Amino acid sequence: MKETQNIEFMRLQFPTFEQVRGGLLATIPRERFVAINNGTSQKSGQETESGTETTQKTTEKTTEKTTEKILRLIKENPSITNKELARLCDITEDGVFYHIKKMKAAGVIRRIGPDKGGHWEVIEKP
Repeated sequence: MKETQNIEFMRLQFPTFEQVRGGLLATIPRERFVAINNGTSQKSGQETESGTETTQKTTEKTTEKTTEKILRLIKENPSITNKELARLCDITEDGVFYHIKKMKAAGVIRRIGPDKGGHWEVIEKP
């Protein structure tokens, strides 16, 4: 069976089956995470250096693009809400809060007025 070959190839434990109250209970042991990389199995905690670097670079690029998009939207509409930013950037409101917090800390934007009725101001650096 192909499943048996896959289990053996991945060096996983085989599932166990028990008859319980007229039914069948299958217990499928699993590793925390198994990734297939070029035909070799790899458990989490054994991350390759290049894999970790790639993930970090991708995260940095995505974060940078999202931050730039939020900044552009704020420039276009200083009264935009976090909810609108989340919808337009296709991220959660918590994600918007994270990016805005970073931009405020970096001195890129600031909030003028209250949460309701206020607006964003982009701080242009000379």
